[in-house]
Amino acid sequence: MTFDISFDELNRLNQTHKAIPYIQYFGEMDLTDEQMEQRISLAEKLEESFLFVLALLFTMKQYNSVNWERAQKEFEKGYINALYSLGVADNYLKRYVKDISREAVDSTKRNQDTPYFYTSDRAMFMAENESNLVFNHSDFEYAKKTGKKKKQWFAILDHETRETHREVNGIVLPIDEPFFVGGSLMQHAHDASLGASTSELTNCRCVTKYF
Repeated sequence: MTFDISFDELNRLNQTHKAIPYIQYFGEMDLTDEQMEQRISLAEKLEESFLFVLALLFTMKQYNSVNWERAQKEFEKGYINALYSLGVADNYLKRYVKDISREAVDSTKRNQDTPYFYTSDRAMFMAENESNLVFNHSDFEYAKKTGKKKKQWFAILDHETRETHREVNGIVLPIDEPFFVGGSLMQHAHDASLGASTSELTNCRCVTKYF
């Protein structure tokens, strides 16, 4: 199946909206101004990169010649370049980017006949999620380097927050002891390093503070 519309028309007609403006998404979190600015800056760079890959996939699909491997490499390259531009690329994130690049492209392949998977809304939704993951990891590593000993989980207590994240809200632990979140171990909010379930990661708006 191909789409008999242009990429711009696809986005204009899209009725599925998961992303919200970055200032609102990150503004709801308990962040300093600097932390919010960092997350917004990375999200904007990632959105541009992800949208390029989705447009590339859309165009290749129009010609019935999709090179999934190329798309994965472009996704990974754009993500890594964004991390380097803000000085937050480390060995863990480099490995993570390889994995998430494969997962993002595989997800598109599985849903290649669903228009939403090529949209700017999806690019933005992925970007805000990934930016939060990156800087939650960066904050954790910085806290350890600067001698912080404890950490506390902060959830946004609204109707969209998972019950499993409400349950750990306010919990204080030694900095190296993982939180137990809905059956997953997580060193901090939005942590994928210990194999947390995707159901605990996607659109996680929680933050962790250190002291």
